[in-house]
Amino acid sequence: MDGWDIATRPGAHCAPLMHRALGTERQGIVRLSTSWFTTGDEIDAAIGAIREIAEG
Repeated sequence: MDGWDIATRPGAHCAPLMHRALGTERQGIVRLSTSWFTTGDEIDAAIGAIREIAEG
């Protein structure tokens, strides 16, 4: 996501059957993954960025 300093990965993510079920085979999706080391502040920042993108 440009402008929010958040790393994501676009594409098919080695899950062709899920993409077929979701209808995203052609365009893929953006995946945001968290880990044990992801802080609450980082989660809040990601939620804020997603909200901003969704609201336009």
